[in-house]
Amino acid sequence: MIIWINGCYGVGKTETANRLHQKMKDSHIYDPEQLGYFLWHSFPASMKRRGDFQDIEIWREFNYKLIEYMYSHFDGHLIIPMTLVNMDYYRQTAGRLKEENKE
Repeated sequence: MIIWINGCYGVGKTETANRLHQKMKDSHIYDPEQLGYFLWHSFPASMKRRGDFQDIEIWREFNYKLIEYMYSHFDGHLIIPMTLVNMDYYRQTAGRLKEENKE
């Protein structure tokens, strides 16, 4: 099962994810923001951007692929605390997983 915790910034998604993780046997927290930080750090200087890494198409595609891979190979529950406000971005990540009956 994938549990995607979406909500306003600073509302307590990560804390909620941590508490769920403590209570749920065989669970794992995946934080999509870490991939964003990796991209910012790894890009050449001319490609580094400021702002929201959710705007980078490859961030959305990589997260979808990573989550789909974990879902297919991990016999447990994935907990994902991540705010997705842009509906197109939601459809490309969480929505796509939901359509495939993975969420």
